[in-house]
Amino acid sequence: MNFNKVILIAYCLVASMDALSWVLESTALHTFSKPLIMPLLIAAVINDINLRKTFVTVHAILLFAILLYWAGDTVVMINQNISFVAALGLLLLGMIVSIYCFVISSEKFKLKPLLAIPYLAYGTIFYLVLRPYLGDFSSATTVFSLIMVSMPFVAHCRKGHTTARSFSWVLIGSIILLVSNSIAGIDRFGLVSNTFTAVTSISTYAVAHWLMVNGILLHPIKQKEEEALAI
Repeated sequence: MNFNKVILIAYCLVASMDALSWVLESTALHTFSKPLIMPLLIAAVINDINLRKTFVTVHAILLFAILLYWAGDTVVMINQNISFVAALGLLLLGMIVSIYCFVISSEKFKLKPLLAIPYLAYGTIFYLVLRPYLGDFSSATTVFSLIMVSMPFVAHCRKGHTTARSFSWVLIGSIILLVSNSIAGIDRFGLVSNTFTAVTSISTYAVAHWLMVNGILLHPIKQKEEEALAI
């Protein structure tokens, strides 16, 4: 069996366990499963490095982004109130690094400002809906909303600058992550908070990251870079 399929099966099992932990209200299951999600994505990147027999810049940046997400996921589990700001900062950094990955995993990338309009509109509506519930987190949520919508915008700008599969996977993944982050925000600030929102947020979070990471890995490596960094 293809090793990437083994990783995918393990990833689906771990993500399902984390979602199930909220249904069962099992802290132990959540504590066990949540920290394993990102390491399985690291395994997927390492598998790609082994298959290509090369280690290139996008691999390094992608691994750094995944580590930031993992740190954010882990920190928020320690104490959801005290660690929330730290986790938010780590997740924001993860998204910023991911955006950079989108850019470098494309050929002659160019921003297309008109594509930003629907994403900025969504981010504005998201912020306005949450604003009455934000309290001291109003400024942080403004920044988070801006970065959150920047991901699908930049992913959309990759069209025509990478393969069709790489473009589609990264764009779909970033849109799903936008939905996941929106649900998480709604749940976090008490607008709607129940088992369904928790399970939906976790499930979409896992799907989004798998699509984005593997979509980036689908982008062809330049021959010169491959020769320079061959292992």
